[in-house]
Amino acid sequence: MKRRVVAWVFLLAGGAGVLPAGTSDAGGVPFSASGNVPDYRASMTVREAYHEPKEYWRSVVHHDGWTRVEEVISNRTRIAYGSARDNVLLWATKTGDEDFTGIFIDKTTPREARDTGDADNQAGEACKWSEITRKASQSSTSEPLWLSCLSGDGIEIGTRVLLSSKELKEPMTETQLVKLERTPVADSEVLPPKRLFDPGFWLKPLRYYPDRPAALVDFEARWRG
Repeated sequence: MKRRVVAWVFLLAGGAGVLPAGTSDAGGVPFSASGNVPDYRASMTVREAYHEPKEYWRSVVHHDGWTRVEEVISNRTRIAYGSARDNVLLWATKTGDEDFTGIFIDKTTPREARDTGDADNQAGEACKWSEITRKASQSSTSEPLWLSCLSGDGIEIGTRVLLSSKELKEPMTETQLVKLERTPVADSEVLPPKRLFDPGFWLKPLRYYPDRPAALVDFEARWRG
């Protein structure tokens, strides 16, 4: 019998920063260096070479500072809703054909980009590579290198995550653009569904079990301040 698992995590500003999109198990949203990124829809492939190699699709939709990223890995779907302006990120997960089964909310640390001087072209879109770091943080040689390839109008169309050694060119994780459309996007396509903030949605069971023992719980909640 399956339980609904809900995880609410609020990290105050200055806490752990969100990992850039394309990182293993990050489910994050693209880096944005500007508040003037146009509306767009993008299809990408993600390849993870760290631990067990795997490849999967990523769908990205952006509008007015908000971005929605959806990834399907095996039978699990993870969706990230994020605002670069407000430095907030909400991850939601689904399993199979079921409705949402968990969420994670994070107050993130602002990030900044340093131009590496390298240029690229993905799916006919020109971009320039930048190293992404958290603002007001000390860089560490033990941390991975987060790289983002930004188009001329600020759209992230490629990412790479390298081990700490800059001499190692093979990425742990790499995101590559397949298709990009600059087209109007509605608010409803990038904002989290209202039911995610309704306690009644999380307190109801996933399904009804006529023979469910009276002492068996239907959900589990974990809180951390």
